Amino acid sequence: MGIYWCGRLGIAQALLQNPSVLILDEPTNGLDPAGIREIRHYIRRLAEEHGVAVIISSHLLSEIELMCDRIGVIKDGELVTIQTVHDSTDSEQDSNQVQMEVSSAEKAMELLKTEYEIEAKLTRGLRTFQSQREEIPKIIQTFVRNEILVYQVMVSRATLEDKFFDLIGENVIE
Repeated sequence: MGIYWCGRLGIAQALLQNPSVLILDEPTNGLDPAGIREIRHYIRRLAEEHGVAVIISSHLLSEIELMCDRIGVIKDGELVTIQTVHDSTDSEQDSNQVQMEVSSAEKAMELLKTEYEIEAKLTRGLRTFQSQREEIPKIIQTFVRNEILVYQVMVSRATLEDKFFDLIGENVIE
């Protein structure tokens, strides 16, 4: 059993040798959506069913998030961290981005600031702020008690891209 380095065109050839480790460089680059999905599922199946350690080098963080269990982040040639992609304990503690459509935006913003010490901003007509998951129902209850109608609530967790920029301490958009 050897270690093989190959691009997506060499995957089949490398697998003929029954490797224990497979290193892929941008394996979904240039594929159509169906091909990307097929490669993604195939790579996961290789790892889960055949015990092949698959190492993927990619700049497509959204693909890595769907394909991998663990990530290693490299900055300036140095390994910064190794983390699990979907760690349930982290996801419960991470701050969520919350967007709400409410009847009285100014009153809602004031309550967020005074009751929860949260600064909200206006994004595409919605009040947007960061909050822990367990605080969201409490915030909605506070709004309702204060006669603020809540029309819409959208909650999203930080993406792998968000976590990446947090880890390397840089932000592309200033």
